[in-house]
Amino acid sequence: MYFAEYMKKLRKDKLLTQSEMADILGISSQAIKMIENGSTKFPSKAVLDKLSDYLDKFPVAVASAIIFGEDDYEEDEQGYLSCRYLSYKYINGWNLDGVPIELQYRTESVLFSGKISKRREPKNTSIIIEFSEFVGSDADDLTVDGAYDILATIMTIVAQNEESFRRVEVLFDINDYHDINAFDMLENLKIYRLPTDLIIVLFEPNTGALCKEVNMEK
Repeated sequence: MYFAEYMKKLRKDKLLTQSEMADILGISSQAIKMIENGSTKFPSKAVLDKLSDYLDKFPVAVASAIIFGEDDYEEDEQGYLSCRYLSYKYINGWNLDGVPIELQYRTESVLFSGKISKRREPKNTSIIIEFSEFVGSDADDLTVDGAYDILATIMTIVAQNEESFRRVEVLFDINDYHDINAFDMLENLKIYRLPTDLIIVLFEPNTGALCKEVNMEK
């Protein structure tokens, strides 16, 4: 978390005192001091909303900067979708337990975007991966069978890992034509006898909007 650094830089860039910043956010000067000395790791929803309004940014963008640092992924970078989706999940009550996380598959390590758990429900865990990570240069020629095989590969990697997860969430970017095409291919398919829930997620990373999610289990 980079809340302290984020707020100190913001305040200096805007030429604000701690008292003025506190007034903008509707909190006390002591609360600002606790943020800037690192005691407060993440803003409450009310503070996040006021901070977002002040900056004229979506809450997911502010949360992303606080969680991953001011210089988080650019919009066209690999990882941007995951960064924003993990921030969205954190805002909505999930802990980030490992970002990123490696899973062993045969003799190799496969990097997943992150492992998360529901707050106050430590056994309610999920692992996150971007669909595009497995597509590569074949995106233009992807078929239904090819998209299905990618999901099967992801599930095989997760199933063979020692750690168990309640669900696997596979991310698709609604701003990416190839992702939309793949999501459309998959959303009406059903898969039998999955070892864990498999959720495909269509997400808008710029605004933090969950567009659609589908449980793939029959």
